[in-house]
Amino acid sequence: PEVLTEYVRQALGRAISRKHIQNGSNVVTIDPKLEQIIMDSVQRTEQGTVINLDPVTVNDIIASLSKEIQKFLQQGEQPIILASPMVRLYVKKIIEQTVPGIIVLSYNEIDPEIEVQSIGMVSL
Repeated sequence: PEVLTEYVRQALGRAISRKHIQNGSNVVTIDPKLEQIIMDSVQRTEQGTVINLDPVTVNDIIASLSKEIQKFLQQGEQPIILASPMVRLYVKKIIEQTVPGIIVLSYNEIDPEIEVQSIGMVSL
């Protein structure tokens, strides 16, 4: 179901991106090294996927993300996180309990006609 959801989100990408992003919007990206750490921690079980990160790493991710979110809040903007399609769902799962309502989009969901600017990067 998770993979199918990502495919549907990609197909609906234009509508999703236009709902959350205007031309010239600011976003925060995820460091490719961090994306790889997250992907390496994903375990697939019969009940679905589980992210198996140690609590220290999760806290470091949340701290880095919180620092980047402050840039948006200082400007009065809605924080938007941009991640690769394979990691988007897992980033959302990691941060949704700490930062409810945060928007996490994948690169494939961004309408090619919309330009975005990264104002920060979540890293460890």
